Amino acid sequence: MKVEYPPRFKELLDNYQSNYPYDDFIGCGNPNAKILIIGKENGIDFNDHVSRYRPTKKLQIEIKENFGRWIDNMENDKTRDDVESWFSDTDFSKKYNPIAPYNGQKFRGQASKDIHKTNSTYFAYQKFINHLLPTELQVGDGKLLNFYDYCFFTELSCNCKPMSGADYDPKTAESIKNRLFDKNGILRKPFFQEFPIIILACYHYYDLYHIEIEKYFNQKFIDTPYDEKRGNISEYIHRHISVSKDNKYRLLLHTNHFCMRSDDFIKNVADVCKEFIVQHNIKIY
Repeated sequence: MKVEYPPRFKELLDNYQSNYPYDDFIGCGNPNAKILIIGKENGIDFNDHVSRYRPTKKLQIEIKENFGRWIDNMENDKTRDDVESWFSDTDFSKKYNPIAPYNGQKFRGQASKDIHKTNSTYFAYQKFINHLLPTELQVGDGKLLNFYDYCFFTELSCNCKPMSGADYDPKTAESIKNRLFDKNGILRKPFFQEFPIIILACYHYYDLYHIEIEKYFNQKFIDTPYDEKRGNISEYIHRHISVSKDNKYRLLLHTNHFCMRSDDFIKNVADVCKEFIVQHNIKIY
């Protein structure tokens, strides 16, 4: 699939000067997609063990080099077809690409014994995207993921942790401040702010780190179309809407993180998005 680079993405690559090296992580997926998913942080362990597929340089390659790798992708017109399977014997640094990170994973849950199975977050993202696609584009069990083609995904924080936890973390707070609260932070740039649909899948980080959605995303709270208790977890969708000066409507949903959430939750997030997509004639594929 050919990757299109919208003007606001090209402007970001050409002009953004980071005051916070390592907090200039852009993200992964299709820069020309209409859906942006903002998670909490990448689940990269700083002490990640050496193995065939998970070398100790993951943090360097996935986060610190992300900006530069996007420049290389755009300058060389790379597509998802140029990305090797991460199960190949090629060195990780050469086969990793944010267009399709860990390319070659299949749509299988964590109970599967298939070594090509996807991680739980990507599995959830694929389920979400499947709800938005026509049958012929949906990914069935055991098929290769394609959700990267229909969304762009990034993180609030670059303080990577294997588990997000419910306790305040000063390093996470500093990264969120650098990326979002600072008026020159990367998440304040038009590329991130102007997606028609933004899903802020950060759950309790909203309260823990005092994320003012109306201030930092110029969005107004409308309602809560979904709120259900699942064990000790409240699954919810808080809907926000904004209208730009050029009369373009934008939707922001503050939700739980998608990982290990119920099928009902993921379907309801998709249903709210579909309603907005139809109402405003947004083409997502």
